[in-house]
Amino acid sequence: MKYTEQTLVKDEKLTLMAKWHWMIWGIPILLLAIAIFFLAMTAMDNAFSGMASLLAALFGIWGFLVLLRTFIWVKTNEAAVTTKRVVLKTGVISRSTFELNLQKVESVQIDQDILGRMFNYGSVTVLGTGRASRKVGFISDPLSFRAKALAGMDEK
Repeated sequence: MKYTEQTLVKDEKLTLMAKWHWMIWGIPILLLAIAIFFLAMTAMDNAFSGMASLLAALFGIWGFLVLLRTFIWVKTNEAAVTTKRVVLKTGVISRSTFELNLQKVESVQIDQDILGRMFNYGSVTVLGTGRASRKVGFISDPLSFRAKALAGMDEK
């Protein structure tokens, strides 16, 4: 059970659990593809096969570590909107949460680069009253997250 679901209070319902965009897997997949390319180069009998096998091993290890880190990040981070609050949670061993009552939300900012616009992902920054703010990246369909947070804010 997710953190947000565990911490729901009386009369509070989960309205949106953000999904992480598939693009978050882009860097580890690219590194592993480079490792496979160099591994294929070792099969060719040429002067660069020794260097290619070394590069294949380095990119393979690097790609695996980045893939593992990304997998852990995806499994341990949450971004959600409930009927009463916005919840952003990070952490594996230690947990860090940012929970903001919808009445305290001043705005929700969306940052999308050109790839984010093309593939519909981006970073969401929740700004609360005072200095409270938190940014979360690689959210799939960030405009719907923003709409849910602002719609809940308007209901209060």
